[in-house]
Amino acid sequence: MGIQVDGPQSVNGYIQNNDQVVIYATFPKATIVTKQGLKQLLTPAQLARLFTALQAGSTATAANSPVISMPFDFTFPLVQSVRVLAINNPPVDTSTGKPGNGGSTLVLDMLPTDAQALVLANTDAVQLWLGLLPPNKDNTPSAGYKSPASFGVPFAKVTGVGTP
Repeated sequence: MGIQVDGPQSVNGYIQNNDQVVIYATFPKATIVTKQGLKQLLTPAQLARLFTALQAGSTATAANSPVISMPFDFTFPLVQSVRVLAINNPPVDTSTGKPGNGGSTLVLDMLPTDAQALVLANTDAVQLWLGLLPPNKDNTPSAGYKSPASFGVPFAKVTGVGTP
């Protein structure tokens, strides 16, 4: 799967071939989310505060609907770990040795379901961010989490769209 991510969202050009990255997606206020999906996105304390706030606004709607419209932007790990097959980073500043400004274009080794979620998120999310996972203690590339390229929170489960 190919994707282009800008500056800070692409770890400022520090990602290299064979690195493992996590992909975060930020969705805008008013995104429809299932109540069941909220349990995977928020802690119990955050859930309690959210439902208290919703009840203050419209108790009947919040109580009777299996979905809610999120009252704020939210970010969650879309894909917990994926291997970078190839990357084209911004040019390196020859005077400092640091990556220059600009975006990175990546080719990721993704499962079809992860790729589908990324395509949807790339369309509907406000922002996509990459996080570089640390290398192993012996400085070899990280193998990622125990489930490489595993979807963090089943997007279909959170939104109620598609098959969970």
